[in-house]
Amino acid sequence: MFEIISVKNILTGEQERQRYLYEGKRLIDIVEIKGLLVFVNGSLVDIPYGYIPQDGDQVVLTAELEGGMKGALGWILQIGLMVAAPYVGGWLGITAKFGQALAAGAFMILGGKIINSLCHVNQAHAQEQSSSPTYGWDLPQIQTHEGGLIGETFGVTMPAGQLLMYHVETESETYKLTDGALTNTHKYSGEKDIQYLNVLFSGGYGPVDSIDDIRIGYTPIENFESVQIEKRLGTNDQEPITFFPNTVADQSIDLDCKEGASVIRSTDSDQCNAIELTFTWPGGIYSMNDKGNFTNLTARFTIGIRKTGSRDAWLEQVCAVTAGTNQTVRRSFKFEGLEAARYDVRVLPTTMPMTSRQNAMMRWSTLSTYINSGQFVRPNKVLIGLRIKATNQLNGGIPNLNWRQKRMHVLVFNPRTRQYEEKSAQNPIWAAYDILHHCRKLKNITTGQFEYVVDGCPADRFSKYFDEWQKAADYADEVVDDGNGSTERRFQLDAFFDTKQKRYEAANKAAQVGHATIVRHGVNLGIVVDMPGTMKQIFGEGRTTASSVSGSFSSRDERARSVQITYNDEQRDFKNTEFFVRSARYAENKNLQDNTANVTLFGVSRRSQAHREALYYLATNERQLQTIQLSADVNALVCEYGDIIGVAHTVPRLGLESGRIVSVDGNKVKLDKEVTLTASDVYSIIVQRSVDDALVTRDVLPVSTDTTTDTITVSQSFGTGDEVSQYDCYAVGIRDKVVKPFRVVKLEQDKDLKMTITATEYDEKIYEPDYTRYPIIDYSKQKSALLKAPINLKLSEENLRVQGSGRNSIIHCSWQMPANARFDTFRVSYSTDNYNWTDAPTTRALSLDLENMEPDHTYYVRVRAILDGFESAYASAHIGVSGNILPATPATGVTAYTRYRQLGGQAIYDVIVNWLPPSLTGRVYYKTSYASTENVIGTTQTPWSAWVFAGEGAGQIVIPQLLPGETIRVAVTTANELGEYTVPDAVEYRDIVVAEQTTKPLAPENLTIEFTDRATARWNAVTNTSIAYYEVRTNNAPGEAAGLLVQTTDLQAVLPLTERQGTIFVLARNTQGSYSAAAQLAYKKDPPKAPKAPTVKTGIGTLTVTAQSFPVGVSKMHVRIVGQQHSTAFDTTSSVISYACESDIYDVSISFIDVFGPGAESGVTTVTVTATVDLSTLNREALGLDEIDKNIAKIEAEVGTVKSDVSGLQSKLTQTAAGLQQSVTDLNSNIQTQLSQFSNSIDLRVNSAIQGLDGDGLISRINLSTSGVRIDGKLLHVTGQALFDNDIITNKMLRAGSVSADKMQVESLDTVSARIGTLRTSTSGARTEIKDNLIEVYDDDNELRVRIGIWS
Repeated sequence: MFEIISVKNILTGEQERQRYLYEGKRLIDIVEIKGLLVFVNGSLVDIPYGYIPQDGDQVVLTAELEGGMKGALGWILQIGLMVAAPYVGGWLGITAKFGQALAAGAFMILGGKIINSLCHVNQAHAQEQSSSPTYGWDLPQIQTHEGGLIGETFGVTMPAGQLLMYHVETESETYKLTDGALTNTHKYSGEKDIQYLNVLFSGGYGPVDSIDDIRIGYTPIENFESVQIEKRLGTNDQEPITFFPNTVADQSIDLDCKEGASVIRSTDSDQCNAIELTFTWPGGIYSMNDKGNFTNLTARFTIGIRKTGSRDAWLEQVCAVTAGTNQTVRRSFKFEGLEAARYDVRVLPTTMPMTSRQNAMMRWSTLSTYINSGQFVRPNKVLIGLRIKATNQLNGGIPNLNWRQKRMHVLVFNPRTRQYEEKSAQNPIWAAYDILHHCRKLKNITTGQFEYVVDGCPADRFSKYFDEWQKAADYADEVVDDGNGSTERRFQLDAFFDTKQKRYEAANKAAQVGHATIVRHGVNLGIVVDMPGTMKQIFGEGRTTASSVSGSFSSRDERARSVQITYNDEQRDFKNTEFFVRSARYAENKNLQDNTANVTLFGVSRRSQAHREALYYLATNERQLQTIQLSADVNALVCEYGDIIGVAHTVPRLGLESGRIVSVDGNKVKLDKEVTLTASDVYSIIVQRSVDDALVTRDVLPVSTDTTTDTITVSQSFGTGDEVSQYDCYAVGIRDKVVKPFRVVKLEQDKDLKMTITATEYDEKIYEPDYTRYPIIDYSKQKSALLKAPINLKLSEENLRVQGSGRNSIIHCSWQMPANARFDTFRVSYSTDNYNWTDAPTTRALSLDLENMEPDHTYYVRVRAILDGFESAYASAHIGVSGNILPATPATGVTAYTRYRQLGGQAIYDVIVNWLPPSLTGRVYYKTSYASTENVIGTTQTPWSAWVFAGEGAGQIVIPQLLPGETIRVAVTTANELGEYTVPDAVEYRDIVVAEQTTKPLAPENLTIEFTDRATARWNAVTNTSIAYYEVRTNNAPGEAAGLLVQTTDLQAVLPLTERQGTIFVLARNTQGSYSAAAQLAYKKDPPKAPKAPTVKTGIGTLTVTAQSFPVGVSKMHVRIVGQQHSTAFDTTSSVISYACESDIYDVSISFIDVFGPGAESGVTTVTVTATVDLSTLNREALGLDEIDKNIAKIEAEVGTVKSDVSGLQSKLTQTAAGLQQSVTDLNSNIQTQLSQFSNSIDLRVNSAIQGLDGDGLISRINLSTSGVRIDGKLLHVTGQALFDNDIITNKMLRAGSVSADKMQVESLDTVSARIGTLRTSTSGARTEIKDNLIEVYDDDNELRVRIGIWS
């Protein structure tokens, strides 16, 4: 089976895949390939017509672009097997990590905005660096947890070893299981306890070249006694570590045992075939005699073994340990010959005396599980085995073993020789190659021959771009000055990769040490290096559009002027090491904030290399300030990621002019625009030939005077091989500054055959350690003499009210320009301190409004003209913004009175301050008259104190606890629009004497009465004594029940008056029972005058009564409706009411009702109520519908705005002076909805989208117009409660009496029961009548013939 992939769009990667069975057919017999390029397994087939696809082939078909493969798209059409690799994204052959952008890490901002020019720089991300157990501020620590990553070595490293096995070896009393019985095969020798610590470590993948400098901590291993070390370099045929013949796992138990109590534990493995138990007696085993000497004592216990989960009997062994010492005793018991399984182990102490003279306290320390399956070789793993005597030379636990291991070579396949070659593993480029390719030379243990084994990317994927790999590696190996009088290779990698990451990421991490980034071309792998290079392409106005060019520029003051480097110094055991490198500009401006950038370097172990990296960072930071983005056509694809391009364009002000050549005649070149050449400068032109994209440079012959022309003369004509043609791109500028160089750091798809290029400023001097001795070249276009500063800047203030009572203060700025001055836009800046400035959006007009300015500020304004990106000097002015703030609303009607109260049996005097309006917020201040008289000697003025703030409130504030008899001065201040309060001395004040309590209340003052829908009396509080309540009466008889209207503690009361004229009395009663004199008020309330005759409108069975507005004191009206047959009367609180009634002639009148009753009646309005719709109304409705239909027909004739799609849906919006119409049509269901709006009507309808032959397509319709409301349709369904005026239909019922005989016409009527009244079969002539309890029959002459029932 083979696969054919048809690429539909080379930029988006849109494609179709199809698999075919091999049938021996030619490709042209399977698919059409005319005009297409054919790639088979990544290679272009020049003559594909005879090609027969084979099993396993992958065929890619794509369109051949204009210009062929040798033009702009040549490099991206190296398709290879790119569509077969699901992780490759984008047709450009860029990995998903990059997306459609060609650069990962193109811009990295560190600390103080340090920017790296390309793929560089080998930075270890902080999170990744902290997760590596190898690198840190101290020696690497042994990793004891399971699941650790197996590291890979490049160069010289000190890896964090991984603990594989750990076993404490003690002399054991051994038993072997034979024929179901345990046999002792070794007894304890009786020698002093000796333990050996056996530890096995791994140093990651091998092979490595050597393992040296083995230490425990900082102490060389040679300084320890009784040590055995075995090393394995990680070959696939290495020997096992000799003192680890089996796999053993120690399980810590650490459990004190008790006599008679068993302890059970299980082994760690279900492949266990030997078990070892270790016991300790921490206090020794002894018996003390009468002399205090230690004598022997025996501890006895039973060890039982059986398979886990089994109910078999325990296989038991009785053990005994005898000793006479108080030193720690340690014994081990081993059981061999077990069947491989998981076992339960039981320990039962039987004799373990614990008395004042005997001690045999036993602890079960360790349970060791043995798997006797043979020795493990662990091929391709770096191993270090340590066997050391456990004495006080160890601190306990696992020793922190560390060592240095070296791997100096990797295998690289040379596609030219077709052989593998050894390359330096310290070269970061070849290290990246090895991470991706991962070839190892392994020994075939069957044949004994060495073979190359690859488990990474195939070598063929590197072959196409192998020259790039070689060039990058050579650049890394270049010999440079090490700064110490010697030389060294430019880049060296010493790294141990032991963090979780993808292969591609790890390779890029190594490559970045060599300032490189790996780039995928389909499945082929190339590499790009940040190194000095030559320009590949130029971009000017003939190749780009002005709107597509943008960029950013950073100030050098914003950039870091110091770098803090962290690297892993080989001379310090690869521990983190820091140093600072500061720019020569570091101390230039001490006012600038220190923005030192922190950079962590991975894989760098030489201080000299780290110092060069720091200088590179500073150089990049100081000399690569500009980034540019531009969009270009398919020719942009000549340049690749990492290429150097030249840019000359008006927008970024680079170069003089650029565009496309119009014609060439010898050494005369006609351009597509005029250029201005000055006599004092020397110019050059660079042309990019469209035939081969080569760059051709010529000097322009100098001019004697300043000249503006579109034709230039070059110093040398374009000869063979250098011919330039019409439409070739050019750039003209001062020699050596014709175009500004940039390095491409990103390529993104813009639109069809358009690409967006992102590039950063290129300066080859950044690669020099002493970059500061080179001047910085200014490529920018010189400022035009026609750029002048604005003049006559004028400022004025305007203030607008906005929603929410806010204000918008606007500064209107206007200016002029000098004669003959040119400008593109203006920049307006403003400030409130003439130091910190804010820029408004640029404008092309000679005026600008600055909105939302703060009042009570002085604003400074500057205006600059901008031409070709240059800014002129500024014109300046200033203005004070007042904001026209609304002043404070003064409080009016300020009153103050004393209030007496009791608090804990003590008299308390407060002053109540009130003001108007009640909703006005104010702050109350007061001052007292008890100030020291020494301050006013020689005057007669009252000695007032300072103002005291009493509080803030709306309409009222209480000043508490004042002294009786003193005088206080009260002022109420209010705030202006900004919330700023006036001062108390600036407002009117009130003086009040704090009245002392008396025994008899004073009479209430300011008694008033108000008539609305009720009668309300109000009065002022009595404050000269403690008031219990007030009485409101119709007589002056305090305390009597007769004449009492209201008794209240409030200062107002609603009065139950019955007479329109009379007198009311208000008396105050204090808590001692004394009454005040009465405040009295005579009142008179006249009846309401007769209103005007009401306006009455009639409907079908309804009439609507409208009265004039209610006068003051009137809360409702009385309506009287008198008909010839029907009459009614009722009260209502509304001046407009609708009333359902029978058809009749009615006289309607009204009268107003106040608190005492109705007044005079109005005149009468006579109306007639009918039971049917007036024909004229129906006629007006019909005419209204006709008029609406005519308007709709007119507006449908307009074109309008139509949007539709292939699914059959269409929407249309039409607007004319007469009205608006919108419609939505579904041609699939033949339905159209339409809404039409005119000045006097709205029409909503549902039509058939395609009307029938009769022209009638209306389905449903609602029409609202001045003539009425009409609803047409097949069904009117009201699901909610329906409410019609006059209650004809309400709450799912017909109103009683709403259906009369004259409204019914039925063929038959069935009912269970009914009150009919009189039932006549006819109104005259022959008929039957049924009424009450009587039936009567009449003949044709109306003569009564039959009577049945009861009659009088």
